[in-house]
Amino acid sequence: GKVERNFFLGIRTPWSLASERNWLATHRFGGKVFVVAGAIGLGASIVHPSILTIAALVLAASFAPAAYSFWYFTKHERKSERSLE
Repeated sequence: GKVERNFFLGIRTPWSLASERNWLATHRFGGKVFVVAGAIGLGASIVHPSILTIAALVLAASFAPAAYSFWYFTKHERKSERSLE
């Protein structure tokens, strides 16, 4: 949540790069998602170690912030674009 908007680090979706607000919201959400996925992965690896479980968590943790970034854009940014017209 503390990385400034750039083209090299972070969750770089077209929507998060287009807006500073979207960038911050996406990275705060992504940080929480990765912490939760890590905790679930740790617990899952102790209970039932499986590479498929870990792969599914990594994929879910990767796609969730991208989907959130798009949702945030449609919810907040498009509304402000329409008000300018």
